[in-house]
Amino acid sequence: MTKKMLVAALALTGSLLFSANSFGQACSTSATVSVNAVGSSAQFNTWAYAAADVIGSGFHLFSVKGNISNGPPAVPIAGTQDTRTSPVTLDSASMSVMWDNNAACKVYAYFNVDSGIGQRVYFATTSTGGHAGLPYLDSSLNGGGGTGGSHGLIGGLADTDTILPSNVYLALAGNGTTTNPAPFNAAPTDLRPEDVLFATNRATNALDATKYTGFGYSAAGCGGSTNVGCIIYTSFASGKYFNVIKYALGGSKDPITGGTVPKAYTTLSTGAAPVIPFVSDTDTAAGGFGSLSGGNYVFHNINRQVLTNVFTGQLSRTTDLLPIQPAVPGAGLPIQVVQREVLSGTYNTFEFDAIRTLAGSNNPLVGASATSVIDNANTSQEYGNNPTTGFNTANCGTTGSGGTIGLSFPVAGSTCGDPLFRSTGSGGLRLRAIGTGEEVSSVLNLTKNQAGSSTNVNNGIGYAFWSYGNFAPTALPKNCVGGGCTSYLGHYLTVDGIDPLFNTPGGALDATPNPNGAFHFPTCNLAALPCFDIPFTHVYDGTYPLWNILRVVTPSPVPAAVQSLVNLAQSEVRNSARFTSDFVPFTDGSNNLVLNVFRSHQKQQGVNPANGHSGCSSFHPITAKTGKTCLVDAGGDVGGSVLTVQSDVDWNTDFGGVTGQPVEMYGLHQ
Repeated sequence: MTKKMLVAALALTGSLLFSANSFGQACSTSATVSVNAVGSSAQFNTWAYAAADVIGSGFHLFSVKGNISNGPPAVPIAGTQDTRTSPVTLDSASMSVMWDNNAACKVYAYFNVDSGIGQRVYFATTSTGGHAGLPYLDSSLNGGGGTGGSHGLIGGLADTDTILPSNVYLALAGNGTTTNPAPFNAAPTDLRPEDVLFATNRATNALDATKYTGFGYSAAGCGGSTNVGCIIYTSFASGKYFNVIKYALGGSKDPITGGTVPKAYTTLSTGAAPVIPFVSDTDTAAGGFGSLSGGNYVFHNINRQVLTNVFTGQLSRTTDLLPIQPAVPGAGLPIQVVQREVLSGTYNTFEFDAIRTLAGSNNPLVGASATSVIDNANTSQEYGNNPTTGFNTANCGTTGSGGTIGLSFPVAGSTCGDPLFRSTGSGGLRLRAIGTGEEVSSVLNLTKNQAGSSTNVNNGIGYAFWSYGNFAPTALPKNCVGGGCTSYLGHYLTVDGIDPLFNTPGGALDATPNPNGAFHFPTCNLAALPCFDIPFTHVYDGTYPLWNILRVVTPSPVPAAVQSLVNLAQSEVRNSARFTSDFVPFTDGSNNLVLNVFRSHQKQQGVNPANGHSGCSSFHPITAKTGKTCLVDAGGDVGGSVLTVQSDVDWNTDFGGVTGQPVEMYGLHQ
């Protein structure tokens, strides 16, 4: 959609609402779900723009999030349901629904949850091979707006409707008797499905405190079982939590129901996004992450090995980040580390790009030193943590006679596994946030009632996937842009001196400099587009180390409506009328590959690797060899070594036909 078209569409909102509501035009006779997506927030906004492009002028938009009752367990206004468990497991979602202006309308829905939840409910299967993971909509959405919900969730697109038409509700939720909820036919994800399943199995494997091949979230001591693991709770008394439930990929048996998961699925690559470490500006005193020297941040970079050791709790003082003349031992200030839940796509991208790497590992040719610290290949953000430690005790976040967990702060000085609350050698803390919103707000010391509590974060460090929306809270006043921002609550760090967003560290020396100043996150008023166009120089060239390719899991053959949204979403992220810059697109609007780096794939969860290049005869435009598929990959790739597409093509040319050699460059790890 061009800028002119979008303005025209929004200008017509009032007349369209009058037409639809007064004369019963939109969806008045029936509604058919064309796309029902569930998954990562990284593609939430751009899919809405893409749906607006498909529908054209006259599109309707309704979005909502919130809970009918707070948990744990919570009852959401909109979310997902996993019907394999008893009781049925509900997970909250931010939901956007778009539809056209026809009486028999087409519907495009997106349930924004974490990648781990999205993959689970997409693949969850009944004993007879049916869909066990389904959308959940509270009855207050049946011709209504949802009791107590928040609306207007799509940055740059205002909701056109305040209620969800009854026929749209019934198309998504079913009527409870003769029609069932609409199954999901797309699952946008930060990780390949094989990597998400690996993360699920690793979480539920028995605790391995030596090599961390298992985290122990199936232990009875934290309320877990073989297939339905322990709930992962927030450290910040917000009531947020994450369900851990096993599932299987296509062609395998569902571990709970025994049904065979339908085999026919594929993945479509949509782009790449960086995970960015950032710190709180709360402490501006000497040694604090917010301290300045000559008007510049003292703390603006972190070496990757230091980053690893900070998030495993082995380094815990602010000055450990600085290449300075050593001061008095222990002179730095305590760091509060805030990490994500173990099934999060963000957690696992960070885990295998920054923490569990071959760099920083003992050399097997030399042999491990008896005095070495734990090497990176055998460590984790869960290093030293046992989820059963202090579980369901008053010191570890349990409140009330009913033993509700996650609604009170752990007691200072306690050691807790779930919720995570562990002291470090400096007096710092290791804590857990649930979801990107809580991760960002907690590092910035903004979580409700956080300041002055046992989880007070003065020198917090965390990480999140980039988007304007994710990091908007770092600048004040709300919705400020560039020089209009008067104060900052946090800033980002380069990794090994390489910037995730700009060409030069902090972006101040770029030809088009960071509009908010060095190391501040750029901001955008999404109600007044376009945003500043992020160059992503070192994601494009692959030198920034913390990034992953975004994908969509979908049936094979791919539904035409899903393919259309995938194509348009990649064009929308670079649309000059908006420049929302949520991610680097995989292809352009003319079917040319624009992301010319990738991560080496490896066999994962029984699925053999495919980088997706050997079947291509051309990448400009993208063209498959006769009888082959092009840019359709398989296996795991999180933490894989970064290579150029050209190098993989040349490998295939030189060695692809050699006996004993793979057709592509597989099995290489960062």
